[in-house]
Amino acid sequence: MSAAQVQKRVVASMRKAMGEDVELKNVMKKTYPRSGVIYTATAVQYGFALPLYAQVVSRAPTCDVCHGVHFILVFDSYGMLRYFEPLHLTKYGNVKWSTYDADSMRRRIIGLDVRYPLNYDPAVDSVTMATMTSSLILNSVQRLQDVFSEINGQ
Repeated sequence: MSAAQVQKRVVASMRKAMGEDVELKNVMKKTYPRSGVIYTATAVQYGFALPLYAQVVSRAPTCDVCHGVHFILVFDSYGMLRYFEPLHLTKYGNVKWSTYDADSMRRRIIGLDVRYPLNYDPAVDSVTMATMTSSLILNSVQRLQDVFSEINGQ
């Protein structure tokens, strides 16, 4: 994907996180020393402004037969994970994730507070036939704790 296509997907994910009636202002990319590129925006909805952040995550495969995983995590200034958007995710046999798979992961992680540790139980928290990919996603959610701290100057 080109940089413009990635930013378009990030903006779309931010809209999905807040609902279609949101106005996104000041969308930009910021680079942090430890966290890398983080997209920022101000979501204005019903007269209320909320800072939003998005990280495009790309993780290397865990074995030589798997593909890398790529997805977007959107969170707000309170530390709430607001949206998860797959860009390229596969499961056993390099089969692409279905809409059902993505929705299953969304139900698991949307609403989590990224400031606190996450408990991961592969038997419960994984998408069927995608244990390694699920593990990488949940590990990335866990890493948002450090991203959140860096954004807030801690």
